[in-house]
Amino acid sequence: MPNTKAFTNEQDVELEAIDALVSLGYQDYRSDSYKDPNDIIDAERDNDHKQIILHQRLRSALERNTPGLKDTIYKEAVRRFYLVTDGPDLMANNHRLHKLIIEGAKVKVFEGGQDHTYVLKPIDFDNVDANDFVVTNQFTMEQGERNRRPDITIFINGLPLVTFELKNQANANVGIEDAFNQLQTYKQDISDYMAYNEILVISDGVNAQTGSLSAGLTASCNGVRLSSVTTSSWMSMQWRR
Repeated sequence: MPNTKAFTNEQDVELEAIDALVSLGYQDYRSDSYKDPNDIIDAERDNDHKQIILHQRLRSALERNTPGLKDTIYKEAVRRFYLVTDGPDLMANNHRLHKLIIEGAKVKVFEGGQDHTYVLKPIDFDNVDANDFVVTNQFTMEQGERNRRPDITIFINGLPLVTFELKNQANANVGIEDAFNQLQTYKQDISDYMAYNEILVISDGVNAQTGSLSAGLTASCNGVRLSSVTTSSWMSMQWRR
């Protein structure tokens, strides 16, 4: 049954959403301040707000999924994920990220007198619990002169694959459309961060819609209740296509 709690501000909506995700098994890295990122998550990217990927979490996932390889192979596989944003087009970059998730990073090496290609996948779709799920809020991103803080970010194995933008239903002047419009602003201002997003979620604390990076507000988004969405169902619905 939908949550009918009366929220007093957007921070209430944000914290309620994090609580719901934590109840589903996500690691809780919420910030101490509504205007600052979580200290631990920030430290994982050396307090550099231009860094998008949680490097060590991605590296560890690649090692778990394809163990026993040389350090140089893991380093090159990680580098492929950083190269996602090298292109000028956001949608093309997002497609490049999606392809890496589904097909893996292909690293060619010369061994034993012949070429060999290793395929390193960042997500274990067969054993969902083997993956590293993190929810955090106010993940500050800088790109050029712009500085933005998406409300909630979900990292899966160090990749920021899901973004929530939330509004307060109690405020008559804003609605779920405003959350959608804010995501469009992010596409312009922090396009490198958005290139890694596979799922976008907008909500006013009662109603929620999900969609891909290219989804429109009414035509392509699906109504969902946050409490009804499990980690395994998200992964199977959105990426195994």
